Amino acid sequence: DFNLTQLAGGTASMQQLKERLEKDLLEESPQAARVKVLASGNATERRFSVWIGGSILASLGSFQQMWFSKSEFEEHGASYVQRKCP
Repeated sequence: DFNLTQLAGGTASMQQLKERLEKDLLEESPQAARVKVLASGNATERRFSVWIGGSILASLGSFQQMWFSKSEFEEHGASYVQRKCP
């Protein structure tokens, strides 16, 4: 088993977050599991990577088919997410 986590966004710049997260994941994972937490060394890249990724995702045609309005969500409830995004 392998657990790979990528840190991104402004919060990922918190001091020692990578090390603390890796330690916590190791403690909670099965003994045989391997854990790796990745974080870009470039703070600016880490800060904006979430926005860049979101922009790329939003531009995909397949993602646009999953959009729904607030009124649709209110009408159908939380289970609507499972139907729109299988």
